[in-house]
Amino acid sequence: MFKYLAAEGTSDPYWDAPENEAARIGRIHAILQRQPDVKQIAFFIAKTNNDNFVTYKWDGKEIACFWISTQNVPAERRDTLNLAEEMMYGVDTKISSTGEWLVNLRAEAVRHRTMNLTLDDEDRPSLVGTINGKQCMLESAYVQMKRGLIPDVEYVKLFGKSIETGQMEIEVVKHET
Repeated sequence: MFKYLAAEGTSDPYWDAPENEAARIGRIHAILQRQPDVKQIAFFIAKTNNDNFVTYKWDGKEIACFWISTQNVPAERRDTLNLAEEMMYGVDTKISSTGEWLVNLRAEAVRHRTMNLTLDDEDRPSLVGTINGKQCMLESAYVQMKRGLIPDVEYVKLFGKSIETGQMEIEVVKHET
């Protein structure tokens, strides 16, 4: 595979070409379906440089965030987020005065979007939020990293199904600096 090089000839550890996104998301969906607790996972975030991804699992009391690591390990492995990762991929929750679970992802580009944690008839969790101005059941996000040796986000792409029409909605959200 062709790899772009950063200044001084060192490889860029975070960036990958946007045209690789669909294949990566497909591989991650397949990995996710193999997880024994897939029915408890409400959402996931993938990123550009490998097939590791962050999952958001509802355990009945809180949303737990963890990596499912697939790169350079003999088997899929789960890892907690470190402090820097918590800042980028973590989640904040609170219970509203009406008893609803309100969720905000910490990713800078989308932290202003409050979502509701909902459960279906089989107690499977979902995040309901806005994509393209429409109420959607969020399925995933994809973080496109900028080129460079320091990790920084170029944009976050949100994926979800419209509650009204059932159609897939996709929105690219850029953080304004």
